[in-house]
Amino acid sequence: MKKILIFQWFECNSAFRRKELVECIEHNLSLGFDDVIIFNDSIEPMFTGVNVTNVETRSRLTYRAFVDIINEPKNFGAMVCLTNTDIKLDRKIFDLSPILHPNVLFSISRYEANGQLAGLPWCTQDTWVALSQPVHQSVVLQSSIPLGLPGCENRLSELFFSVGFRVFNPCLDIRNLHVQSVDSFYADENRLFGAYLFVPACSIGDIGKKESLPTPVYLPRFARQAFKIGYFK
Repeated sequence: MKKILIFQWFECNSAFRRKELVECIEHNLSLGFDDVIIFNDSIEPMFTGVNVTNVETRSRLTYRAFVDIINEPKNFGAMVCLTNTDIKLDRKIFDLSPILHPNVLFSISRYEANGQLAGLPWCTQDTWVALSQPVHQSVVLQSSIPLGLPGCENRLSELFFSVGFRVFNPCLDIRNLHVQSVDSFYADENRLFGAYLFVPACSIGDIGKKESLPTPVYLPRFARQAFKIGYFK
């Protein structure tokens, strides 16, 4: 099975942070993906190779790029992996190939430098894997969601789920590492409200046994504000 990796490269004001990102990228390039597609946001390409395609952009990467590559007929049957730039992928991600069936999305949580699974893994994922196949227009039209916004991963999972995909988070076996020495702050006012799919952690072995699937929920801004002010007791 052909394996395609997607991520974004961008200008970083901190030399230390840039070093961390380069470390992640070089690691991921060494894993053996057949094709690598790098979206360079307002910056000259830095990473090249016979299997590397550099794409010039002027904005933050959105999930639409991931969906378009999945939906491209020349890629049909390939494993397509999108990851945040500051993630070192676990080589075990290739173990998903035998169970990468049509209408399955893997939305995978990360591990931190202390070796622990990220807190709240059911609502925080950083890597996505799907089989290249025709994608419903509902997902195509709604997937222009920038990566990195609070709630973006749960909105993406719900979009796929709503058109019949099963969504799993096999992070108990696939230990992708988050490389970030200084915590970043994400303002909740940037949260994407609407239909969410929270995806609990599981193992690869759990996937074939699961009879129940996550249930979508609708998260409106009103609900969050109401909890904050004590409207719901």
